[in-house]
Amino acid sequence: MAKTITTIQHEDTNDVDIKINKKKAIIKEFSILGRLNTMYSGSISDTDIVDIMDALTPTAVNLLKMIKDKLNYITNESTLEKPKSKVEQKRRSNATKPLKQLNAIKKTGQRSYIINPYLIVPPIDYQKDILAKWNSLP
Repeated sequence: MAKTITTIQHEDTNDVDIKINKKKAIIKEFSILGRLNTMYSGSISDTDIVDIMDALTPTAVNLLKMIKDKLNYITNESTLEKPKSKVEQKRRSNATKPLKQLNAIKKTGQRSYIINPYLIVPPIDYQKDILAKWNSLP
């Protein structure tokens, strides 16, 4: 799996191959403004994080930020604290609707959400498991 990057000649005329072990990422890298691989992705439309943020209400943006702030990068999941009042509970419930419609989050349990792995790309080692979980959820 090691790929030869370059060959260097030392002063004693011995050739040394420099090799690097790279894992292939299932999900391609993205820029700060959005995914670079929108043309290769079949599981999400051509929207990126900028399009989603533009379509959201301020309450939904705040909820997405709360989810991201408590994000476990190994599982791409987040568990939020219990709302302090019925009003806050209703506000959070209303904020999740547009996020679910835009396919940005999915609910995994009580007050637990998983963020779309194509929007916030997880580490390479965990991508396969996270994608499997994302695709298994309704």
